[in-house]
Amino acid sequence: MSLANHYFKLLKTGSILILLSSIVLCLFIFKAWKSLPTISKQITVEEAKSPTWDNTQVPAELDYTVFISEAHDDHKSIGKLAKRFRLAGTFFVYNSSGKDSRKAILDDLQSSTQHIVSEDDQIDSIRVMQVFRNRIVLRDKTHQEELWMSFSGHDNDAAKDKNNSSIAEDDSTTGEKISNRFGIRKVGKQRWVLDRKKLMGYYQELMDNPERLVQVFDSLKPLYNENSKITGYQLGVEGENEFFDAIGFKEGDVVRSVNSIPMENRRRAEYFIKEFVNDRSNAFVLKMERNGKEQKFIYQVR
Repeated sequence: MSLANHYFKLLKTGSILILLSSIVLCLFIFKAWKSLPTISKQITVEEAKSPTWDNTQVPAELDYTVFISEAHDDHKSIGKLAKRFRLAGTFFVYNSSGKDSRKAILDDLQSSTQHIVSEDDQIDSIRVMQVFRNRIVLRDKTHQEELWMSFSGHDNDAAKDKNNSSIAEDDSTTGEKISNRFGIRKVGKQRWVLDRKKLMGYYQELMDNPERLVQVFDSLKPLYNENSKITGYQLGVEGENEFFDAIGFKEGDVVRSVNSIPMENRRRAEYFIKEFVNDRSNAFVLKMERNGKEQKFIYQVR
């Protein structure tokens, strides 16, 4: 047998194998197709649209509106300590060891007085546990409470709560709008709210014009006792009248103390200005004397 005839025989054998394989594959596909379920109705284009979803309501526990922050919820139930006290503000003082500590100014609604307190101080049976920048922790014999400043940014509802907000009650009684460029607003008989940003702008004006700053200091004239010791500063306006009017000062008023610190020298006044500029104090209580009568002016910084 020639070589050509040998190759032709192999090719013919391969073709037969391929043909047999194709027949087996076709039989397998046909059998599988016959086993499929029959479709009783032809699906139209309209029926082939996107499926509609169940209108079942989202369970309440999955509704995001029920998630309320703990901080926000705290103010909804006012405790007995928050009903008695309002946090007016906090500030730093330096003690004998050279370290500074934060104090808080508390309005006592029960006695209509202000308390300036440090940590571990007591008011009756109530102990001051901690003092932070915008809140204070108080504890009595049975429980512990946190009091927040209404404009601390902690939440908006606090400003609506007259029992817990040192601003809200006064705002509702006067409603006086800001009518000066210093951002100073009177919110009570002897209480003002100060806009820190605007006051800083005014302070920068004075720093850029030293003669105006000198007029402010010279307007507060020292008063001396029989021992030649300074006991306060009396207003005798030399300039910046608009500013003194905005903070409620009148000619002849005497500043005796600021945050319970006697005004015995000019350095103390400069210290409180520095504390304001460095944003370390957000409240100031001034013990004033007007026409021989003692008064307290309270300024809260926002």
